[in-house]
Amino acid sequence: MGFKPIDFETINDTTWRSRPELGGAVIDRIGSEFQSWAIYGWQGFHIGPREDKQPETESAKLFVHTDEEDGLAFGLYIECDGTKINPHWRNLRDGLTKDDRLQKTLAGVIENCDLIVGKYGGDEEHDPKWQFRSERGKLHRVNHDERTEATLVDMINEIVSLPNGEWVDLYFYMCMSKENALRAGASVVEIVSKSFLKLIPLYCRILYG
Repeated sequence: MGFKPIDFETINDTTWRSRPELGGAVIDRIGSEFQSWAIYGWQGFHIGPREDKQPETESAKLFVHTDEEDGLAFGLYIECDGTKINPHWRNLRDGLTKDDRLQKTLAGVIENCDLIVGKYGGDEEHDPKWQFRSERGKLHRVNHDERTEATLVDMINEIVSLPNGEWVDLYFYMCMSKENALRAGASVVEIVSKSFLKLIPLYCRILYG
């Protein structure tokens, strides 16, 4: 059930996004309360609550995505179109300012994952407006090739200060190079699933407040 080189190039003649393949294998490991669905025209799939039969575009989701240059990315993302505050975005912003439990949950994810947190949006889809990376529990702000030490408070301040009226894609994710993902073979199922299990407490607080 591992990746093939073509999986990083196109969706044509590939099956890895389907429920009988990686999507379903991950669900088997993270819990039947979730479901996966492949996204038309996109090299990836989303995961969300099973009761959410037709998830809205702006629902918070787990995702897995492949790319020829960026390799394999998997994690959690939430978007806001700038015209209204959707409930999941509100849960995240309010929780980070008012709920110690959400802050502790996020701190736990940073402690246990090599996590990338980035705000995207605007003209350059792949160019983050800002980005933080945690490695071995240490958090850094990343600006191109520059890295400076940062704190959880620094990152929370960036998230909660995102302006209204602007499209936002906010990602909490991990990644592997294309070469490492191919080399992992079938074990990529466990790698992705174990990472999602660490993210799910944060995901559920965003979903349900």
